[in-house]
Amino acid sequence: MSDTLKETPLHGWHTEHQAIMAPFAGWEMPIRYSQISEEHCAVREAIGLFDVSHMGELWLRGEGALALANRLFTNDVSKGLPDSETSVGRALYGAVLNEDGGILDDVIAYPHSPESVLFCVNASNVTKIREWFSKHVVAPVELVDASGSTGQIAVQGPNAPALLGRIFGAEIQEMKPMRFRAVEFDGAACILATTGYTGERGAEVFVPWGTARSLWEALMDKGSDLGVQPVGLGARDTLRLEKGFCLYGNELNESRTPLEAGLSWTVKFDKGGFLGDGVLLKQRENGVQSKLVAIQMEERGIPRTGYSIHTSEGNGTITSGTFSPLLKQAIAMGYVPSGVNIGDEIQVEIHGKLRSARVAKLPFV
Repeated sequence: MSDTLKETPLHGWHTEHQAIMAPFAGWEMPIRYSQISEEHCAVREAIGLFDVSHMGELWLRGEGALALANRLFTNDVSKGLPDSETSVGRALYGAVLNEDGGILDDVIAYPHSPESVLFCVNASNVTKIREWFSKHVVAPVELVDASGSTGQIAVQGPNAPALLGRIFGAEIQEMKPMRFRAVEFDGAACILATTGYTGERGAEVFVPWGTARSLWEALMDKGSDLGVQPVGLGARDTLRLEKGFCLYGNELNESRTPLEAGLSWTVKFDKGGFLGDGVLLKQRENGVQSKLVAIQMEERGIPRTGYSIHTSEGNGTITSGTFSPLLKQAIAMGYVPSGVNIGDEIQVEIHGKLRSARVAKLPFV
């Protein structure tokens, strides 16, 4: 296997602008351009641009694509088909499960028609999900991996709708969250989705690989008076944690189910059967043994992945932790026994010492 890192279509721009680069899921990605806290606050207060071209794009196409998508996915893909008048569809967050109900990946589905459904998958799981889908695809449905030809740019922050309106038209500013539609940039067909990983307004734009840099540069140019700046994966992680969004490999993995991870709202049992639903049905009836919670530190110390959580109900484990630039306080997420509730006092073991914390309500900010 080659150790050569893949490069996004924006790699040259990042290096020209002195980004700090590092390996991530087989890609060389920008971690930061300035200070992570500065980039974090720019997204909360103005606009941040993220290169997320490392994400995967898998299409199911052909007669029966929608039915197969529903079989492979916990949410109800049929609820997202575009409106016949506005051509705006609904983006649907959910999970792809193994037979035991474990999460193979958390993904977003974009159903363009009953014969065409796009899944955006995590970079680390593209091969796994492609192989999993391939096992279940039967003609006339076909699986198309567009990951190598599709770039993706996230435009996030309170000023993001204004910037997107300048590039794609004023009507874009009126789109509700978790919607998508076809747009065009410089003659290239794109998809604009009002999704993101920061909890702020904005969008993620799927753009042809060869057009990604010109779109990025246009966004930087047209957004200069709106406070736009490039943001790396470092701030992307602190931003998602403040909103309580899960990260695959930390909060989510093949041994965890959506019900344990607090994602029961993405599981639509009434749509008909889907792969892995048997275990989830039993958990819905009997309850789960452990669950994902938010944690706010009340003493100094930053909880990190793998640190132990001590509660009156038993022990648990931190899955993600950081220092919140907005709260000026350490925050985390982790799995604890199901009897633990919001407001409970707990302790986190940090460098061999038990530090006081409390179970918090999401989002943190």
